[in-house]
Order: sequence, then structure tokens, then C-alpha cells
Amino acid sequence: MEENRAYQNLMQRKSARDFLDKEVEPEKKEKIFAALMAAPTTENMMMFSVIEVSDRDIRDKLSRQPAIRKAPLVLVFCADYRRWTRLFDGLSASGRRPQLGEYQLALIDAVLAAQNAVVAAESLGLSSVYLGDIMEHSEDRAAALGLPCGVTPVVTLCIGYATQAQLERQPTRRYEQRYLISENAYQDYSREELESMVQHRLGHESLEQTQEWLRKFAKRCVDGKGALERTRSIESALSSWGEISFDTDSKEKD
Repeated sequence: MEENRAYQNLMQRKSARDFLDKEVEPEKKEKIFAALMAAPTTENMMMFSVIEVSDRDIRDKLSRQPAIRKAPLVLVFCADYRRWTRLFDGLSASGRRPQLGEYQLALIDAVLAAQNAVVAAESLGLSSVYLGDIMEHSEDRAAALGLPCGVTPVVTLCIGYATQAQLERQPTRRYEQRYLISENAYQDYSREELESMVQHRLGHESLEQTQEWLRKFAKRCVDGKGALERTRSIESALSSWGEISFDTDSKEKD
């Protein structure tokens, strides 16, 4: 049986970090917007906002990665509970403020919308790449985008027509399915088994080669400046959510 086009797009999709100097046609942009609006969402609350960033100066404030400067279409997806705190204002006497539970729901909504945009772009002959550094330096990002309390950037999505070199690049090899999908209960693996998992994905000839790669990778992921700043930044951004409330008597800080 011939595979359908949607499935082929999912399996063949890869990130593109270099784009042609060619604009995304308005009709294609509108289809991408329609697709992200159709994403699954908790209670149909649509707890996300999307900011299209066309201003080059603002782009420079959001990321140092070349893709954000070259992509014709840049979208920042934000977890947004601000609308709902205003709608709930006066309807609850508890005075409780939005916390991690609200952020998680809004975060999921934003990510689902972003992935819908990715799939739609791919189906329209466009390519894309996610940039995660929008989660760093939250104070600067919020200032650049004019974000009020209760709105936190989650991911930047760069969309455009990829260069030929990017189109011809092989998709990144993934880990074997058996390590990520289990039935009925979580499958825990030993360190040795997990090292084998990484070795197979990287195609290393020796386990020693994999272990050396892991040492360098851990240094970046655990103790790297980006990892530490990301945690600080998200905590700082979430603290601003506590400045809005479901209570009519609460006042936002400027």
C-alpha cells in the first residue's frame, strides 16, 4: 500500500537552518496560521499567543543564531494565561494566582500549535527549524516583544524555503524505538544499555568513543551556560505570573 503524503512529510522532515532569499507567499502563510489555530488545546482555551517577528532589530534581540536572520517567516510561540486570568477575574474568591499547573497547560497548547505549523509548512513545500534560546534571558525577550505578565515565550519557529544543501542533507538518525516506547509500564534501562543506545545512534565503532562524546555532551547539557540560564530564565518568567490573579482585588505590578 502506498504511503500517504502526510505520513511521508512526517518521516522525511528535517530541520533547515539556511534559507533562500524568497518570501513565503501570503496564501501559504495564512494556511500555516489556520493550521496552528486548529491544533489540539485544553478545554478549547487556546492558551497560547503567536508573534510574527519581521523587524530585523527585534530578531537580533531574540537570538544570535543565523537562521533567525535568514528565515522569511519567524514566529514566536508563547504560553499565554493572561487572557484567562482577566476572564476569570471576579469569578473566584480564592485569590489564587496562576502557577505551574497553568503554565504547563499553556506550554502544551503552545507547543502543539507550533508543531501544527511545522507540519503545515512541510506540506506546502517549506522547511523550518525550532530555536530554543528564546527561553533564555526572559527579561530581555519580554522587553523586545512587549510581553506582559502571564505571557512567556516557549519556542521560536523559523520557516522558509531551504537551500538545496539543506534539502539534500540526510535526516538526523534517531534512537531505536524500543528504548522510547514500552507497553503498560515504564521500561528502565541500565547505564550500559543506554550507552549502547547512544552508540548505535551515533554510529560509533567503540564504546569508548561514545563515552567520550557523552562526557562532552553532559558538560554542555548539565553545567553549560545555556542550561543554567534557561532554568534561571524560566523561573524568573514564571514569577511574573504570580503578579496576576483570579481575584478582582489583586493589582498587577508595572
